[in-house]
Amino acid sequence: MDWTELEIGPNDAGRRVDTVIRRVSRETGLSGLFAALRKGLVRINEQKIAPNYRVKDNDKLQIASFLLNSHNQPNPQDPATLPEKTSPWPVLFEDHDILAVAKPAGVLVHDGPDSMEARLRPYLGQFSHGSLSFTPGPLHRLDRNTSGVICFGKSLQGARNFSRQLKAGKLRKIYLAIVHGSLPANYTSVWSDQIERDSQLRQSRIKTSPHSKAALCVVKCIGSASILDPQASRHGQKAIFSLLAMQLLTGRTHQLRLQAAKRGHPIVGDTKYGKKDGRQGQPLFLHAAALILPDQPAMPNQPSSSAPPAGQSIFIHAPLPQNWFESYQLFGYDTTGTDEPLPLMPKMIPQVVCNAADELQLLAQHSVQNPIQ
Repeated sequence: MDWTELEIGPNDAGRRVDTVIRRVSRETGLSGLFAALRKGLVRINEQKIAPNYRVKDNDKLQIASFLLNSHNQPNPQDPATLPEKTSPWPVLFEDHDILAVAKPAGVLVHDGPDSMEARLRPYLGQFSHGSLSFTPGPLHRLDRNTSGVICFGKSLQGARNFSRQLKAGKLRKIYLAIVHGSLPANYTSVWSDQIERDSQLRQSRIKTSPHSKAALCVVKCIGSASILDPQASRHGQKAIFSLLAMQLLTGRTHQLRLQAAKRGHPIVGDTKYGKKDGRQGQPLFLHAAALILPDQPAMPNQPSSSAPPAGQSIFIHAPLPQNWFESYQLFGYDTTGTDEPLPLMPKMIPQVVCNAADELQLLAQHSVQNPIQ
């Protein structure tokens, strides 16, 4: 019998052997996989093992060759498999475990050949270190029309740590949004709702039901501005907008858009939950401005230029999209002489978000300690 030997790498270590085999031999059904393990057609270091055996770094996986498919063994010399050396989008942060890039509005994160996941796959592939079971990919979601920080996992450890921190509520996601209507100066509030998702209609709604989930965010108004509404100029009417900083405490689909609309302040450009005013092509003014990772432990083998000092949190911020420039001038920010989004990154995002971040965090901690009934 012909055998194929594969080496377990660091991005496979700790996984059950049946999980690894299912990634390597995708056409082998679950019953066939367990039968192969019982018959000794899959071994570790030439020893029969149980399906729940957790593989270790440098283990040698021997598997009967007929269980493998030709497409599971790409030719490393094939140009189609060679990794690209650059990211298609601006890199905001990168270390051994995580890549954060600036997502433009209008691009899908997950699905399709033109998604960020698909286009970043060649770049991220060079960091998988020949893993049999780990595929680098996105660690969270952003809607197609939302711009800002999006993170991808480069290692199994990084993906697990990120997911663990996300589930525990230790990651801080701060958004900027321009909404319709005026809010009081220095307005701060905890928005608390129950949201139900209709998967068939692909729409969320605020509703208390057995299927609804709690939705929490903290909000701070940074400023308001009024302009002459072009569609109502004959009547001399003015349109009023407010600039909000928003920190998510939960991550429900379309949460911020739905909660803002429910309170009579829909996000500008949101035709799904907000104003359907007939302005075709208006962008959605919702920007994932910053992602704050909690205090980081010391990590071995990290590039010194990218690894943060142990115990220091990481503040990742994304440049503003070009279409925000004129809007920002309305709120008193000077954007003159700036032709590209990136020059705004060092001055504009931290200026707005850092000023609001501490207050948002205090409000978030208070809401956790004193939950709204």
